Parts: sequence; structure tokens; C-alpha cells
Amino acid sequence: RRVRGASMPYRVSSKQLASIDPGHFFENLFHSLNLKSYSDFYNLTVTKVVENKGGLLLKQRFQNSLYKALKTIYPEYNWEFWKFRQVRRDFWQSVKHRRTFLDYVGLQLNFSKPESWYKLNIKNILRFGGKGLANYYNQSPSTIVLETVSYTHLRAHETGRN
Repeated sequence: RRVRGASMPYRVSSKQLASIDPGHFFENLFHSLNLKSYSDFYNLTVTKVVENKGGLLLKQRFQNSLYKALKTIYPEYNWEFWKFRQVRRDFWQSVKHRRTFLDYVGLQLNFSKPESWYKLNIKNILRFGGKGLANYYNQSPSTIVLETVSYTHLRAHETGRN
């Protein structure tokens, strides 16, 4: 049995699109793809959503962003945007996105002092899901840190005040 709004033709009117419940669509997609947990959504691609007739919904309601869609539909889950297989091309241009990712990496690597950032290498960036960020900065960890992390931010990180 299909859930209302779970599948839709490519061409629908604005009125029809407004009546489609994104939550129902993604719940149905979750089950039809045999996903086991929210974290399985990280492997979902826009192409897979389109193949399951959710392309127009994703495009018109969430600007083709799985992150925006899932963050809106499942706000109780702490989505870590860098874990998605795909992010928008302009995603890493945002200092906020870069800083959030580097905060996460710094915590994982126990960086407690500003000088700890000298130890950041490409391997660690990739290990924690920053492939897109690494590519954006031509595989240069020092450039990533210099263009993202201010001294004030580093001092806050050192004292535990983010």
C-alpha cells in the first residue's frame, strides 16, 4: 500500500505539490529502500530521490538539497551535513559550514590549543567526511584553517567556549 504523497509524477501543479506531505514521501522512501536508521540517509543521492519520483518535491520545496529536506522533516536528528554523499557546489563557500565541520574535526582529534591546528592533515579531513572541503581548497589543510578559523575562534575552542 502506498503512502499518500510517496510517489508523484514529474509534472504536477503547484496546488498538487502543496498537498504532498514531504514527511510521508521520505518515510515511504525509507521503507522502500530498506533503510535501517536515519544515518542510512547519508548515502541517499538526489538521483535516487528523482528515480523514486521525488525530484520535483526536492527541487521546489528544498532547492535540491537532501540536507535541507531531511533537516526539515526530521529536526530531532542531528544531521551532520558533511556526511552526505552529495552537497551543493557552493556549500563549502559558507564560513559557517566550514567552521561547523572543523569544530567537529577538532573535537574528534582532541585539538585543545590553537597550535593543535598545525597537525591537521588531509587524511584527517577526508576521514571525517570533508572530501568536498578538501577539493574546494585543493587539498590544502593550512588554507582551510587560515580561511575558516579566526584566532578568536581558536581561543574559544581552547577554553571550551564555542
